[in-house]
Amino acid sequence: MNRFYNILAALAVILTPVAMMTAFGWTAYTAVLSETGIPALALLSGIATAAAVETIGIVAGETALWFHGRHDRRWLTAAAILTLYVVFGVVILQGTALVLLPLMAGSVYVLVGLRSQAARETAAENGHHIAAQSWEREQWMIKQADRTRLKLAEIEHHASTEPAQSQVMPAQSGHACGECGQVFASVQAANAHRRWCKGRA
Repeated sequence: MNRFYNILAALAVILTPVAMMTAFGWTAYTAVLSETGIPALALLSGIATAAAVETIGIVAGETALWFHGRHDRRWLTAAAILTLYVVFGVVILQGTALVLLPLMAGSVYVLVGLRSQAARETAAENGHHIAAQSWEREQWMIKQADRTRLKLAEIEHHASTEPAQSQVMPAQSGHACGECGQVFASVQAANAHRRWCKGRA
């Protein structure tokens, strides 16, 4: 359904300016042709006038809504320009079957501007959501890195203390000779060795 409305919005953006440019262009063409009698000049004037007027309408509608979405009071200026565009169009096309076309064009430009504003807001919300997910992922990775560092530190600590313990254990569990420092498993062996050491001296 969203795609259908996107197509309608695209058609409105294309067809409305074309209709308005045709109406404005024809009016300007006939006015310049009746005054100058030069078809080339009348054609150029019609195209330039139609393009200028439609550009003003489109930009005024989009700008008014953009400023309004940002809570900027300049939206009033853009809205006033859009209103002048509609009034100018109604005055130019007065007495023709296309007199209501400027009102429709102004409405289309406001609606298209609203859709554009909604798309910007959705994109901003998605951007915040993605940023939040990215932040959470980074925090998780930092925690994992901290855990890994702690485990490595524990392993290094155990590795550095194990040899020292293995060297100390025999000395603590054995009995050393008082003369030469050699370690024996029993007191009797250590005493016998001590007597032997003293006998040699």
